[in-house]
Amino acid sequence: MAHQDRPYLAEWWPRVGATLLDFAIVGVAWLMALTVVAVASVPFGDEFGGFSAIVLWLLVATLYFCGLMSRKGHYNGQTLGKQAANIRVVRDNGEPVTFGSAFVRDILLKFVGGNVTFGVGWIIDSLWPLGEREHRALHDLAASTHVVESKLRPYVPQQPAQPLPALAPPIARHYEAARRIQASIHAAVQSAQLPYGDVAREIDGLMQQLWQSAQRANLLHQTLAETPVEQIERRLDELRFEKKPELTEALQEQLAAQRRIKSQLDRYDAEMERIVVELDTVRANIVSVSVSGDFDNQQRLAGTVRELRDEMSAVGEGIEQAYGPR
Repeated sequence: MAHQDRPYLAEWWPRVGATLLDFAIVGVAWLMALTVVAVASVPFGDEFGGFSAIVLWLLVATLYFCGLMSRKGHYNGQTLGKQAANIRVVRDNGEPVTFGSAFVRDILLKFVGGNVTFGVGWIIDSLWPLGEREHRALHDLAASTHVVESKLRPYVPQQPAQPLPALAPPIARHYEAARRIQASIHAAVQSAQLPYGDVAREIDGLMQQLWQSAQRANLLHQTLAETPVEQIERRLDELRFEKKPELTEALQEQLAAQRRIKSQLDRYDAEMERIVVELDTVRANIVSVSVSGDFDNQQRLAGTVRELRDEMSAVGEGIEQAYGPR
């Protein structure tokens, strides 16, 4: 299933504004350092040439970008420019940005990579987020990072526009359990004022996927309830000594279709139970975070829910294949 653009992903203009401000800050700091070093080298008769100026620029940029982005806590993944633009860099594995990961992403991939291509690579890299579905630049793709909003948006849980149609009890039990966990997660996020809007939105997306899969499974359940596998098997057993080949063949095809439906329903039930357990684990982690104050887990938890949604989408596609003609 293709990922949809998510509300927390940073847009292109804030990224550009942050980059320009960071360049300006680094440029001023570099000129100041250049002046100090040049003046200090005069008494010794040393010449401060172009190569030395480039090395000094790399040193200033490294200290600025890597030093600021590797800060612990709330400002991790942020430069001064990103703070002003209310965006931050997050790693796809959920770990905080470190000095080393910032060096690879912002110095080697972004700046050195752009300059060795005489600026062409930098232009392509800067424009890449405009066409990338998750607004990532080439250096984000290579470094396995995303740029997201750091300023929390007011979150309002989604409510169904109309009452949901009834599901058969075997189908409804896991979905209702997931809805109870969803409500519990929203309550925990709001009561503790956690910066977990990303996770809450991902859970809403997961619940939509669960509902769509439950509707498909409900249709299969109704079909199987109307013509159970056992009923067809009994009828075929009765026809063993009767010469009705066309009826027997039709029943055998019907039996194969119903068995396929039963197999998919069994898989759906097992997958739903597993997803509910994992969703409850996410809830437990969020409750734990509300006590410990470790907010760096947000992206990891959002990624976990996103994976559950993709897995549930695959189950839903399997249900459609089971119900469709063959």
